[in-house]
Amino acid sequence: MKRIMTVIALLSAVALLITGCGISAIPGATTEEKNQVSDLIKTVQKAQTAKTDEEAASAIINGMVEQQVKAELDNFNKIKSIDAPKGLPAELLYPNGKITSSQNNGSDDYMALDINIKTTDSLQTVQDYYKAALAKTPWNVTEQSNEINQFNYFAKVTGNDYLAASIWGYGTDYSKLVEVTVSYSGPITK
Repeated sequence: MKRIMTVIALLSAVALLITGCGISAIPGATTEEKNQVSDLIKTVQKAQTAKTDEEAASAIINGMVEQQVKAELDNFNKIKSIDAPKGLPAELLYPNGKITSSQNNGSDDYMALDINIKTTDSLQTVQDYYKAALAKTPWNVTEQSNEINQFNYFAKVTGNDYLAASIWGYGTDYSKLVEVTVSYSGPITK
């Protein structure tokens, strides 16, 4: 079984190289690409030195997860935050995050703003920020939930039941990033 897992790891490494997620040992490879290949080799070596099939499988899975997390963080650190849509209240922007997408699906009479934010802060830290931000005037939280690896708040602007915000935050055990989706919508008063 350990040999089968090692073959699977090697096939995975080859697939990564072929699909461009890694690099073969060619001159001109970047340091990052060389490190990816080195990490794959270390994962295979751990599997080969495991005493049991379970340890070999665990070494392969953990190695692949570690590489995915590292690649995800590297990509996050390279991206720049985009601008928030005009009209989005400042307290709905998580201060230690990067806006990765932004949409304004409204019209002349109705605003419908959506943003996605990513951060390396913990899910609890993000949730605490939004809980505090939505506890202040003019917000009135009407719904909230807290489940494993996610939270959700729905709040209305006091005195205007049609102007509302929805915040959904989530993370996983296999990622160092937390993602937040913020929606803000309602009629535009002129």
